[in-house]
Parts: sequence; structure tokens; C-alpha cells
Amino acid sequence: MIATSGPDFGAVRKALITPGMHALGFAVSSDNYSMRVGDAWLMVNIQKERRPGGLAMTDFTANLGVASRRLLQAEGRNPDRAPPRSAWHREDRIGGYLGNGSYRWWTIEDGPSADQTASVVADFLQSLAATALPNFARYTSDAFLRDDWLRELHWLTPPERDRLAVLIETIGPPVPEVVRGEEAETWRTFADEAADLAQRFDRFRKHLEASGYEVNIAADERR
Repeated sequence: MIATSGPDFGAVRKALITPGMHALGFAVSSDNYSMRVGDAWLMVNIQKERRPGGLAMTDFTANLGVASRRLLQAEGRNPDRAPPRSAWHREDRIGGYLGNGSYRWWTIEDGPSADQTASVVADFLQSLAATALPNFARYTSDAFLRDDWLRELHWLTPPERDRLAVLIETIGPPVPEVVRGEEAETWRTFADEAADLAQRFDRFRKHLEASGYEVNIAADERR
């Protein structure tokens, strides 16, 4: 159990966040967490900010990412290794997949009980497992990534246009019947993971409680 007096965020991450991500099926990849999903990498990056003005609080959130193995190979990268954040092909804040806008932060205060800290981390992990990842996982489909870029064609950067060209050349242009089939197959690929995420979180929560933490997640606290 972490110390009850003023744990720094690094200690919280080591003691609670990383074991929780492992429990959800993610591996540590440098500063990120990675999971192989079909022909893509599903990635999570933890971002933290210390409150200004001497406030004894640290806010943290997650950036969700996807890297297509097809595109990694076309870019000369090893598709069998989780890429660094700079090589992700799609990145969004977690808040956009929780139904409350782009921004959603969790706060670790210096000096609270270990139970309070564990409850904050558990709330974050539950939001990630139960809602954010299942909603974001559609981007693990190359067809969905292609079609999303086509919808945003006027705002694409030159690298994104190059990646779109690779996808159109390798998997072809959009064909409604084919797209629906590919997206359905992507959901089937992720279905086992998505269906199991909530159970994995429950097992991790029980592990925390067995380790001596009292974890409380009130529904009205989930923003």
C-alpha cells in the first residue's frame, strides 16, 4: 500500500495505475500503455499537471491513441512493436469518449488517505474500461480510419494525407457493403477484449480491497 501522507504522482502511478492497466490487459511501452487489437495498437498515455499557485494537487487524464500496423510497416517501422506517441495515427482525449466533452481530469490531493487515492484511480480505470475504450476502439479498423480521414479531408495534415493514400491503395476506396463488413469484423476482433474489460476491472478492484484499500466510487462523482 502507498503511503498515506502526500504520495507523489510517480508513486501513485507505480502502485496503482500501472498494476490497474496491466489488469486490463495493457503492457507498458516506454511512457505509454499498449494493447494489440487485431491489426492495430491501442494505446493509452497518462498526462499529469501539477496545480499552480502552490496547491497540493495533481490532475491527470488520459490520451487515447491508435496505430495501424499496416501504416507502421509502410512508414518503415516494426509493426510488431508498440510505437511511440509521435507515431500514433489517431489521438484523442479520453473525455470525448465519456460523453462529456474533450476534457476530463482526475485529481490526486497531497495528504489524503490511501483509500481516497485508490478510489480516484479506480474511478479513472473504470471510466477507461467501461466506456472510453469500447467507444474509441473503432479506430483500430483501417477502414474506419480511412473513412474518418476522408470525412475530414480538408483539415488533414500532409502526413495524414500520405497515410490516407496508403490505405486507399492497400484496402481500396470506401464501398458501403465492404465497410460495414470490415467494421463488423473489427468489432468482433475487439469484442472479447471489450466484453472482458469490466470483469478485469472488477478483479482489480477486489485485488485493491484484498490489499487493504477501501475503494469507493460514487456514480454521481463520475463526470
